[in-house]
Amino acid sequence: MPHDIQPFINGLVETISIHGMEDIRETACHTLIAYPTTVTTNAVIAMYRSSTEYFAHEVGMHRAERPLNYQFVRCGTANCPSEGRPGNIIGELQDLEAARIRCKACKWKSRFVKLNAQPFIKPLHKTKAPLLFYREFPSPPGLHAMFLQDNHYSIE
Repeated sequence: MPHDIQPFINGLVETISIHGMEDIRETACHTLIAYPTTVTTNAVIAMYRSSTEYFAHEVGMHRAERPLNYQFVRCGTANCPSEGRPGNIIGELQDLEAARIRCKACKWKSRFVKLNAQPFIKPLHKTKAPLLFYREFPSPPGLHAMFLQDNHYSIE
């Protein structure tokens, strides 16, 4: 297994063996907090169910170049030459609490948006793992739009 996944798998097995597994979501989140490098490059998709519902969450890490661990492909400028080209839209983090995206082709910048103020983004643990978050999977439609329109969560 890749070096960044193996510690998480070992930790998850150890946690389940020692403490049992009443709530798989809580167990997996606790283990991810202990091994955050698991989601440095790629997100983890967790699917589980309660007695009545099925759930799917993506657990990821905010990184400067990819806030919300999402590859943005559209900027706020109409007819921009970067449209649809991965890598032309990059992110910026501000104090681990807000992010914006900017376009390398036309120099457009979005406003900073508070990440944890969005209803579909939840921090894994505010103090132990401030860069880790989870959200529903697949990504909600408002994910990209929150940077492209003025909204009441903007802080700049």
